[in-house]
Amino acid sequence: MLMIALARELVESPPQNPCTVAFFFCQSTDPRLNTAASILRGLIWMLAINDARLANIFHTMYQSKSNQLDGPNAIFALFSTLLAMLEGCPGAFILIDALNECSSGTERGQLPNLIVKHAKSSKTKWLLSSRNNTDINQVLSH
Repeated sequence: MLMIALARELVESPPQNPCTVAFFFCQSTDPRLNTAASILRGLIWMLAINDARLANIFHTMYQSKSNQLDGPNAIFALFSTLLAMLEGCPGAFILIDALNECSSGTERGQLPNLIVKHAKSSKTKWLLSSRNNTDINQVLSH
């Protein structure tokens, strides 16, 4: 509920010089909403539908990476697409709720690692929520 309120507030009353806000709510019971790839696809989609410049960046990236967007390297291809879009939008807010509900295993560890690496050198503001989970805590505490 808190993440919904934050997302609503950012959308309805954006900070000065906002670029955009994108959010994703994970749900463990729905396979369309519980993978790292679905999180990234959702964020990309939300950015693209709200800003024509970002949609053009997505289109360019999609043309060069379309064969990589499914399969074992999908997370990396999708994340690099998201990063390209975020570079065109300094100051974006990205919210991901219930990261612990993302399917377990390698995939759940990859996304927080990518986010942490990006967040250290970016103007994008990331807000992640998760229940207390050892593997997620380890990544985010570094």
